Amino acid sequence: VRTTLISPVEQTVSLAAKCDDAVVARINGQLVEGKSLPLKKGRNELVLKLIENGGGWHFFCRVTSARRSVEGLQIIAE
Repeated sequence: VRTTLISPVEQTVSLAAKCDDAVVARINGQLVEGKSLPLKKGRNELVLKLIENGGGWHFFCRVTSARRSVEGLQIIAE
């Protein structure tokens, strides 16, 4: 899954990404470790690799700041 996040300022936000088996996240080509997602001002490419071992599947992804929506953040689904 690939999407673009457009941030009005350089900031670190929280990423909650889950899949029924496993998920690996990259922001601007860098592996995301933990829940901190560093965003530069402007365009940021978020890629989620969803790992499915069988059966049905689902995933969700949420980007927040202090458990609230990130003010001014634009999301472009691709």
